[in-house]
Amino acid sequence: MNWKVFVLLAATLLLAGTFAGCLEGDTDTGAPVESFIVKIIGGSHTLVAGDSTTYILTVTNQEAANATITATVLESPQGWGVKLSNTTFVLETLQVSGFIMVVNSSTDAQVGSNLVVVEFSSDLSDVKQQARVNNVIIDAVGAAFVGSVVSVDYIGYTLDYGIFDTSINDVGQLANTKRIQIHESYTPKGGFTPLEFTVGDGGMIAGFDQGVRGMDVGQSRTIIVEPKDGYGDIVTNTLTLTEELPVFETIRPHLFNTTYNGEQPIIGTVVDHDFWGWKVQVVEMDYSRDEVTLRHQPNQGEKSTGYGWNTTVTLVDYSFNNGEGKIVVVHDAPATGTHFTYKEYNAVVLDNDGTSISYEYNKSTNQLGDVVLVFEIKLVGL
Repeated sequence: MNWKVFVLLAATLLLAGTFAGCLEGDTDTGAPVESFIVKIIGGSHTLVAGDSTTYILTVTNQEAANATITATVLESPQGWGVKLSNTTFVLETLQVSGFIMVVNSSTDAQVGSNLVVVEFSSDLSDVKQQARVNNVIIDAVGAAFVGSVVSVDYIGYTLDYGIFDTSINDVGQLANTKRIQIHESYTPKGGFTPLEFTVGDGGMIAGFDQGVRGMDVGQSRTIIVEPKDGYGDIVTNTLTLTEELPVFETIRPHLFNTTYNGEQPIIGTVVDHDFWGWKVQVVEMDYSRDEVTLRHQPNQGEKSTGYGWNTTVTLVDYSFNNGEGKIVVVHDAPATGTHFTYKEYNAVVLDNDGTSISYEYNKSTNQLGDVVLVFEIKLVGL
């Protein structure tokens, strides 16, 4: 073989071997490959001293094996509070997990930048990473009031950090793919855009509407909305602890049929009352008025749990007021603040002064009707 051909062939093989060695793995650029990646969605927030704000962060495992990543709050301004929805993440290769960080500023927070630092470490690496969140405190200005047309970005979640709605695309994509904790009511969607509404016109739930008031463009705020100001349907009742009840009750025939398991309203029919539980009898059927008349027939001393507590019949008088009759019951009602079940609803005693009792219950059928809601709001337009 000609020596020139031999040299050229050898050089070609050497060069081919060099490229083959690089393709066996990642090209060595001289920079270390990150074990994991931490990102903050949306950057820094602007808020007023004393307010809270919510951040969404993501952690991505870059290792070729499952990794356990731990988060620790390393630094925050004096008097501030920082809560993480998760502090430990067990992630598969390239798995992404989103989580919530709530920052509570102090009422005396200094105007300007206030840094919160969260440190992350992995069981597969000695390298630590930091998420440095800059919270910008501003003086309260207040621009959004009743009648203002506002545009807001928001994240809605529950006290146990389950997201139920958002207008922010990056957060929505995490929720759509269940890479962040979601509430059972969350419905995947697209087209994430800021929410526009007129403050005070009744188009929003009361708590959200109130939470926007006083905000300025660019300002963020986390608010807590109780069920009565959210998706709840709250009913309040008051009754005396010694109560006088009528003996007779009227009801529509079709309601009698559905209430009493298909029973027909025939005179003489006796059924257990749907609320009190004692016996009632059909005594009249008025077809002209489409009414069925029932007579309550409790025994003196009989007890009922219709309200969710013991109610005792102390008097049954069918002759009272020329046969109109009356029934007297005494309620052994629970103390103020007691939670109980009224019918199928969650209820609470607002006040029991020993003479009367007031209570409220939530009859909402919305999945979020009895849930305390948390909203992170950012005013983006006014």
